[in-house]
Amino acid sequence: MSKIIIVTESRELSNTALIELKNKAPHTIGYLRTAVRDRLPIIEAFLFYNDHQEISTKLKAIVQTLDMYKIPFSIYELGEENEYTASIDNEIDKIDTETLVNILDSHNPSE
Repeated sequence: MSKIIIVTESRELSNTALIELKNKAPHTIGYLRTAVRDRLPIIEAFLFYNDHQEISTKLKAIVQTLDMYKIPFSIYELGEENEYTASIDNEIDKIDTETLVNILDSHNPSE
């Protein structure tokens, strides 16, 4: 199984962008502010379980929101047991948006 982490590259977001993300991510605005400032994940999602369709939709909505507000971000695909740490070089785990969508869609045959 895989775990997807999305981290913003910006250290500050507009209130409008934070509200949009709050509507899509499972966190409060306070947590999102802290996550953005401290380069923590704005979402950490496990793939390929029974809720894969729901998680897939949520991840795509978050990526779309970040793109809409032109917020730079990074996506990481980690093993289920691995943890994301901002202080560690995670470049090897980095994937692009197209790869994420391909991974998500490969398990959503109806899309």
